[in-house]
Amino acid sequence: NKLEWMRCSVGQVWEDGTCRGEVILLSVNEALEIAERLKNLDGGGWRLPKLHELRRLLTGVEKRPKDVVPNIDLGTFPNTFAGSYWTSDTSFYSKQYQWSLNFITGQRYNRFFPSQKLAVRMVRNYVLLK
Repeated sequence: NKLEWMRCSVGQVWEDGTCRGEVILLSVNEALEIAERLKNLDGGGWRLPKLHELRRLLTGVEKRPKDVVPNIDLGTFPNTFAGSYWTSDTSFYSKQYQWSLNFITGQRYNRFFPSQKLAVRMVRNYVLLK
């Protein structure tokens, strides 16, 4: 899809082949501030994903036991937070809400206020570095 994802959620670091540390839950404004700070990291361009982009990371929703692990490829995205992640999309129902995606249920929601704290995974358009 010509996208490059950060392997770890905001707050974690890639170390010894896995994501280590605690995921930081952020408001939308805080997430946008982090994206601005990452502007020049590894070529820049990091941003909040659109809802349709983030949904592509779901491994397929199926019946799972109650002690479910996040619904994502944990080999590629280890230690993913089992909960909701922000997207950059504002709800078309009401501009006061922001879209999010839950990685336990695979459900998308447009009922969160941007001031609420959710997990964040940054993305950027893939650019072939010369």
